[in-house]
Amino acid sequence: MPIQSISYILDENYQILSIADEFVEFRHTNGAPFLPGEVWGKEIWAHIQQNGLARTFQALFVKARRRPLSLLFRLDSEAQLSLWQVEAEAMETNLLICFSRVATEPRPRAAGDEPPKRPGVPLEFCGWCNRHSQPAQKPDWLNLEQTEYAQGLRIVSPSSVRIKLCDDCTKGLVRSHEPEHFQHLSLKSQQPASVSKTMHRVPA
Repeated sequence: MPIQSISYILDENYQILSIADEFVEFRHTNGAPFLPGEVWGKEIWAHIQQNGLARTFQALFVKARRRPLSLLFRLDSEAQLSLWQVEAEAMETNLLICFSRVATEPRPRAAGDEPPKRPGVPLEFCGWCNRHSQPAQKPDWLNLEQTEYAQGLRIVSPSSVRIKLCDDCTKGLVRSHEPEHFQHLSLKSQQPASVSKTMHRVPA
């Protein structure tokens, strides 16, 4: 069963003081051993590198020290669409961070028998919602065939793929954190998954 949540406790310098046991399971599921020296005492940003979002999360965690924060974001793979939630709350000088999987569904295939239309180059994606943007068109997610093409293009020509925040996500992240500003992230057949409480593992 896929990991449903991963949580950390950070100190005032955003270094990891403790982690949930699910992190250990996550590493083993992905074929990597759990090495405590790679986690404890390290800054959280090393584990938030996808889509260049480290600086965005850094600004959010600073705000979370003043009041609890809960936001939805997308963490899609080539074959699967995933809606996640990040929660952050101050614990005196420390910060509790929890990433929880809310819902998943398969990435849709191209409709009909026609070859899928390839998106134009350069490809531009939002790092928060993962939607693809192109001039004069509404941002949307790529189908499976288009995503396979984009992944191949990212390998052979990294400069042809650009990551930035779209206008909708910028409004939600910079101007406000209200839930209505993140409704565009929801999955069409959203079925929220249950998220269990986690136990934290601290350095021996």
